Amino acid sequence: MGPGLGRNSWGTNVWNEVKKSKIKKVIDADALYFLSKENMTKEDCILTPHLMEASRLLNIPKIDIQHSPIESLKKLTKKYNAKVVLKGAGSLLADSKENIYCTGLSEPAMASAGFGDVLSGITGGLISQGMDADDALKLAVYLHVFISKKIVKESNKRVLLASDLLVELQRNIF
Repeated sequence: MGPGLGRNSWGTNVWNEVKKSKIKKVIDADALYFLSKENMTKEDCILTPHLMEASRLLNIPKIDIQHSPIESLKKLTKKYNAKVVLKGAGSLLADSKENIYCTGLSEPAMASAGFGDVLSGITGGLISQGMDADDALKLAVYLHVFISKKIVKESNKRVLLASDLLVELQRNIF
């Protein structure tokens, strides 16, 4: 939930309905904005913030997140009782047992609009097919970077569009 949601009355109403439901949630983009305005805790969900969204969720400066990303990841996990991906070069993950993982992979060509939306979509898609949320999160982050690196290697593109990733995922995975 989040990509394309918007912060208008419609988006607010959708947020209010979804947050009340017992469905598993992957929260990204504008839904992270709404979450930052509330004290919603004890929600078993997945959060996928980038640095600015993490800053808003923790109410601390972005520079603090950059200087202490692992500590910030731990704080997000505890505050929201959530599995978290702190997106960025070498994304960090925390699972439901608060184990922390670093992808060790990055792809500069991914630094364009919509890539985080694709990550939350992959994660939600895997969960909706019955995969355990921890496993879905780890696999989604891996596929997100691995397929992007594959595209760059085969095409020599310096900047990717999120749609490039969608096409390649469909071709290779689904």
